[in-house]
Amino acid sequence: MPNQYTGSFEHKIQERFNCSAKNILEQFASENISYFEAEKRIGVTHGTIRKWARRYGIKLKAASNMQAQEDYSHYFLTKELNTHNFLSRCWKKYA
Repeated sequence: MPNQYTGSFEHKIQERFNCSAKNILEQFASENISYFEAEKRIGVTHGTIRKWARRYGIKLKAASNMQAQEDYSHYFLTKELNTHNFLSRCWKKYA
């Protein structure tokens, strides 16, 4: 019995690139694109890309340390509360 996620990656690739997921991953491998760059191009997490690449026996380039580390500083430096900075705020002024 299929679950709600069955085929979602393949469908997303088909809609966006008009080719199969295997073809686009092979193209990324031939262009020496990293999992991180593929994540940005496709719009899914690198974990999903790794899972599908492993299914097809395709290996993409590993991301450099600078690519793998996301910059969250803009979340913490903003004055508005958000899910990233709510624990680092002084709560006395909000009470």
